Amino acid sequence: MVMTGKIKFFTVGKRIKIPYMNLVKFIEEQTVKHNHCDTNFISIEEISQKIDELIAGYSKTNLN
Repeated sequence: MVMTGKIKFFTVGKRIKIPYMNLVKFIEEQTVKHNHCDTNFISIEEISQKIDELIAGYSKTNLN
């Protein structure tokens, strides 16, 4: 997602850094697209859970 520009990031040396609010914005955009409803409210708990899922998926991918 970083390499395709879906999540904005910056680099420090060879490390990619993603600001927390960029993750929140990405998740909110994805949630609104998938919910097909007029409200674009997502709770902090849902955002936190989705960020944890993203990080866990990234970690699993990079361990293989």
